[in-house]
Amino acid sequence: MGIQTSVPSQRRRLTEEGESYEKWFEELVEFDPKVKEIAFRPFGGYNYSYDEAWMRDASFSIWAFVTLGSIGVDWREAGIVLGGSLWAQETVKKDGWALWGKEGAHAMGASWVHNVQAGYLFYHMIFRRNKRWLVWLAALYEAGADIVCFTEIWGKFSNQAHAEGLLFGLMSGFLLDYVFKKKRPLI
Repeated sequence: MGIQTSVPSQRRRLTEEGESYEKWFEELVEFDPKVKEIAFRPFGGYNYSYDEAWMRDASFSIWAFVTLGSIGVDWREAGIVLGGSLWAQETVKKDGWALWGKEGAHAMGASWVHNVQAGYLFYHMIFRRNKRWLVWLAALYEAGADIVCFTEIWGKFSNQAHAEGLLFGLMSGFLLDYVFKKKRPLI
């Protein structure tokens, strides 16, 4: 669902050119101390959590479901997609790289990662005609969450994280199809 970039009555400054992720995160914690309480930094770098616990829980449930859906396509490709997107988030993305400019580059987090996985699932649904119900349910769950985020019903989220993640996921599905011809679903 993307890290919320503003709350209805307040606005915070987004990423400036050359600003480090750590400085950005410290300023976010100053703005909203609650963020540090629910932070999830499994590798000690990027915070994959959100401003509110309900946002974190919703996003992590999507993340778990698209991970299962990806394993339902091919466990090897699922590992590459998840591992590759986490690696990118912890290194390249943490340093402020974004496909469509720097503004909001640090507001990617879990949404970018699970949208990469969802893009991978959409590739297999649309182009490879995968008929497994788990793949479809996981991809449609992500699609519903993205629609909620794009419509800004529950707040303003980083649409860039969702769009960029989906695009990278579609590309990873296409490229991995050339590497692994025979699919080996685990579930």
